[in-house]
Formats: sequence, structure tokens, C-alpha cells
Amino acid sequence: MALPLQDVKIIEMGNFGPSTYGVFMLGDLGADIIRVKPPPHPSRPKAGSAEYDEDGTAIPPGGVIWHRNKQEISLNLRMPEAQEVFYKLAREADVVVEANRPGVLDRLGMGYERVSQINPRIIYCSVTGYGQEGPYKMNPGHDACWTGVAGALYLTGISLGNLGNRRQKPEVAQRLVTHHAASHYTAMAILAALLARERTGRGQHVDVSNCDSLVGIVYEPDDVFLTGRSPGWNIYEAKDGKYMAVGARDERTWTDLCQALGKGYWASQLQDQSEWEDIRAELRAIFLTRTRQEWWRFFQDKGTAVAPVLTLDEVPHDPQVRQRQMLLELELPNGGKTVHYGIAMKLRGTPGKVRSLPPGESQHTTAVLKRLGYDDVRIQELRASGAVH
Repeated sequence: MALPLQDVKIIEMGNFGPSTYGVFMLGDLGADIIRVKPPPHPSRPKAGSAEYDEDGTAIPPGGVIWHRNKQEISLNLRMPEAQEVFYKLAREADVVVEANRPGVLDRLGMGYERVSQINPRIIYCSVTGYGQEGPYKMNPGHDACWTGVAGALYLTGISLGNLGNRRQKPEVAQRLVTHHAASHYTAMAILAALLARERTGRGQHVDVSNCDSLVGIVYEPDDVFLTGRSPGWNIYEAKDGKYMAVGARDERTWTDLCQALGKGYWASQLQDQSEWEDIRAELRAIFLTRTRQEWWRFFQDKGTAVAPVLTLDEVPHDPQVRQRQMLLELELPNGGKTVHYGIAMKLRGTPGKVRSLPPGESQHTTAVLKRLGYDDVRIQELRASGAVH
């Protein structure tokens, strides 16, 4: 069965964060991806025989999940010989994705202007912290910085069951929020640019910013429901110390919740903030009478918005997650097994596929160079010069 993006050729030069994760999502849908990496740096951390990715994260068995469905080649792009290899790749590519600070690749002769001269149909996607312009564009940063500037950190640091308590200071998020938000913008922007190219015949420069990806999400900090003060939008502890999440924000689901608990007279009080504190206190007492699993079974046929708060080690065993194939057990070349996240985009007619495991260090350098027309002698010369690894 044909994959939806099987004819799209992508050069990935990001190597970390939303650029590489956004491309990973397109790879699941069939894109042909060549991951261009610099030669291994002597300072890269090693611990015994363990391998580490660019950010110092240990590589699990089978490789880093978001490098699956990719080929990998190592080029020293400061050398003219390696730049020529890159130009040959760019001539036949549809998309280049890079994650350097603005101007870095321009100085090396591989920025959008140069690449678009080689291939006017190229979609050149730059993914950076603050974007291609603005007073912060050259600032170094990471997720904690971008979530701070975007206002997202202001909404953190609020305890379970006590949402909206502004006496607590903001806390760093336990997930790289902008990395995942910007990854989806990266994938969507590339797809939009490819569609635009079908009409115009020309490529374009796509500018994705980590910070923008959160500024662009509409927050409603003054919404009394979203701050967790409402008894219908809250988290309650169960008898076993685990939690249930209640998302009965609208009149129907709130009424269903009240009736299920034998508190039908609360139904008219969803908007009456003067009653909220008393209702929350009573709900806290009610939820403490059963375990989380008992409550989950109880609410299955009640038609209201209630769900368990799962721990991360419980998620892989959840029947909904397993039914949706969001965790895949894959065979390793050595006969072992590894677990990958599944493909969230369910295209029924042209479903995505894990076609290959993440590559080893510079695994495809020789194969890619031969495909570009380099013979064994020239490949050996490039290796000896340090242009390729």
C-alpha cells in the first residue's frame, strides 16, 4: 500500500528538538529522509560502551525513536568537498530542515538563498528558538527560556487538587513543551508549503519558532474553569491515593456527574461561584470513598467527563493506548525487541508505517554517496580528508 509522503525527499540538518521530531512524524507517513550530521565531536559524552545523542541523552536499544525511518550521513560542512555533497543532495530534495541560529548556514553557503538557486522548488524550513527576526533572534535558549517568554511558565507550579493557587511560584515543566508544540508546527508548515508549491511551482523559506509555537496557543488565564476553582474542572484524590480528573465543564456533563453521584440539586450551580468551595469539599470527601479503579468502572456508563490520572508507567498498559497501537514492539537486528511510540496520525486509506529502525552512527554515508554518483576511490578520498565520516 502506498504511503502518503513516499515521494517526498527531506534533508534533515536539525539533529535535535522540534526540527528532528517534526521530520520524524513525516517519516512515519513515508517521507524519504536523509539525516545530515557533523562528524562526532571529541567532547561528546561517552560512558563505557553506551552511546549518547547530541544532547547527551543515552541512546536506548534500537536507537532514538524519533530517528526511525531515516538514513544517516556524516558531513563536515565546513569543507568544500562536503558542501558539494550537500548541494547534490539539495538538487534532488523537496525539503531541507535546519535548526541553526539565523545566519549560520548563510555564512557556510548553505542558507536558503544559495539552496534555492540550486533548486528553486526547495522548501527550506528553519526551526529556531525565537525565529529569523526580532531582538531575541540570536539569543541562546532552551525550553525553559521559550516557555517563559511565551507566558506558559506562568501557568505552572500549581498543585494537584488545588489548581489556581497563585501563591505558588512557577515551576519548570516536566516535558519539553515547546519542542513538541513546535514539532507539530514544523510538520504542518512543511506540508502547507508543499501544497503551495503544487500551485506556484516554487519553494519558499519556512520560519518556525519555538517561542511562537506557544505564544500562538490561546490561553485563557482569567477563565475561572481552567484555573481549577470550579468543582467541575478539577482533580480529586481517590481512596488508594491515586487521582481522578473531572472535566465536566459544560452543563450536560456536569448534570450527568451530579446525577451519577446522587447530587442532582448541584446541577443548577455550575455557574454559581459562591457554592463552589462547598461543592469541592464534598466532592473531595466523596472521591475518597472508592479507589481510582472503582471510580473508573463506576463512571463507564454514566456519560460524564471523568477519567483516571495515570502514571507514566501505567500508560503503556492502558487498554485504550494498546487498542490504538500507540506502543509498538519492534524486532532488533540482534534478535531482541524494542518498544516505540506508535503513529498518532491514523490515515485509514494510506496508513503510516515504521519502515526502519533508527540508524547507527553515519550508517548510510557510503550508500548515499554512491547513489549520488561517487565511486569507491572518491569516497575513500572524502573519508581521508575528513569531509565525510
